[in-house]
Amino acid sequence: MESRFAPFLSTNYVPSKNELNETCELLMESDNQLSQLNAEITRLQSKIDKLISKRDQLHTDIVRHRNLIAPLRRVPDELLQEIFFHCLPVDHNPVMSCHEAPLLLGRVCSHWRSTILSAPRLWSSIHIVVPNYIPALPEDWSSPETRNQSRDFCEAVEAWLSRSGDLPLSISLLQVPYSNSSPGFVEQLISTVIRFSFRWRNVSLIVPFAIDSQLFSVSHEALPLLETFFSDTKFGPTPLPDFTPLDIFRAPHIRAISSHCLKMIPEDVDWSRLTFLSLESSGHVDGILTPSKALGILRKTPNLVHCELDFMGGWAIPSPFDDCQVGFFSLKPFYERLRLPVLISLEFTPSSTRQYPDINISERPSICTLLSRLDSLKELTLLPTLDLTHILFMSLLECSPSITRLSVINTLTINPPPIGEVWSPFTNEIAVLLTPTVGRLAVCPLLEVLECNPCGISDAALLALIEQRTIHALANDVQPLERVDVAMYRQKMIDVPNALPPGVLEGTTITLQYLTTLALRMDITPLAGLKKPNRLQLPTKMYKYFSFRKSV
Repeated sequence: MESRFAPFLSTNYVPSKNELNETCELLMESDNQLSQLNAEITRLQSKIDKLISKRDQLHTDIVRHRNLIAPLRRVPDELLQEIFFHCLPVDHNPVMSCHEAPLLLGRVCSHWRSTILSAPRLWSSIHIVVPNYIPALPEDWSSPETRNQSRDFCEAVEAWLSRSGDLPLSISLLQVPYSNSSPGFVEQLISTVIRFSFRWRNVSLIVPFAIDSQLFSVSHEALPLLETFFSDTKFGPTPLPDFTPLDIFRAPHIRAISSHCLKMIPEDVDWSRLTFLSLESSGHVDGILTPSKALGILRKTPNLVHCELDFMGGWAIPSPFDDCQVGFFSLKPFYERLRLPVLISLEFTPSSTRQYPDINISERPSICTLLSRLDSLKELTLLPTLDLTHILFMSLLECSPSITRLSVINTLTINPPPIGEVWSPFTNEIAVLLTPTVGRLAVCPLLEVLECNPCGISDAALLALIEQRTIHALANDVQPLERVDVAMYRQKMIDVPNALPPGVLEGTTITLQYLTTLALRMDITPLAGLKKPNRLQLPTKMYKYFSFRKSV
């Protein structure tokens, strides 16, 4: 508004009486103009709101009509089911979670839900994790709430498997160690799975000893499709039950088996058909896996592609035919008798000697007997215990010049030590051994992938290792590193990626984790047991002594 009082605005000027009257008249006229403008704005805003409403409605109608002519609507249900089938995970059985296929697909729309429910292939595989229902006391396991939860879960599993029609089934079931689910609930769940045994193809049951007894009622004649059967137990009552042979292992087409007790495998099993074998000692006298027994079995399995042998449970009770020293098995004769000309992957866990103080530690690296003869070895995985000293580690690396992948992974998942006490065999001495310098060649010259968790080297040693093996690969006669994935339980001292020359990051994927806390998750998720890649049905074993995989 125009006013002759503009120079006095925002000042301490005091108007005269005439100026006060003049100002009041000016304000009255301005108030009238303001009211008119507000009225016009209100009128126009009303029109704008109506236009916006019409626009939104028109946009909604356009979107709905465009959806009506969307190409996806014209996709036949058979093709849609094929697309949905390729949404399933490829490295493990589908889990019972609404966040993953197939359950996730049914949450999109009613048509998709009816489509997946009528597609048997989407329901022919399942990974079942026993929920951790925790009553206050064991006697509360029979409470109405627990019974309802158990009934609902078993009905969900049965409904899932029933949707698969007549297709062969792939089932993996895991009860996490130390979970507090009702024994009756687990038995009911196992019974539900057994009702579909005539369609089993690939089955893995990781359950307590007491539940394993239900499997003895399953006849091999009722398993015409079974190809893979894993029975693995991590915990159970003491004393161990008196196992008898499990007839399931006699299935006519079985080719992959895993058992925690050698006595459970019948003597007349057709070993020549097996391509996968995993055996471990249960501690039961008749179930002990000794080196001589293992050699006898390996002679019968010429077609093995993957084998795991765990002698841990039977160290104290060797057979008369095994080379024994101070109550334990010497594996050196076992390694000397192995002939593995096409072995590509080896996983090794040193076993504890702390309860055998008389063992000569200098004789421990008997695994080197085998490594020195494996010219085709490409992957070496170490699951370290306190027995894997850096001296033994050095011996293993010096005997493995052909490896391209080195993984040092601590599988300890229960009661982890506090920060500052995390032990790792991957020390600065090991880093120096792998780092080439002028006048000294590095061990494992073909190494391309390095994985270590936890890693005990300094940032400076890691920086030198990556730089020397990557930038100066040609000059040092080594392969450049393609991937480095390590975790260190300490504070970061050097920003390794930024300290490296730009050329390193172009050809090398570097993943570094600096963990200052060890968080132990106590909840049990539907993905439990599926953390290790390339092992679809078996969870990572906490202790494993010897395993190998031959190339095909």
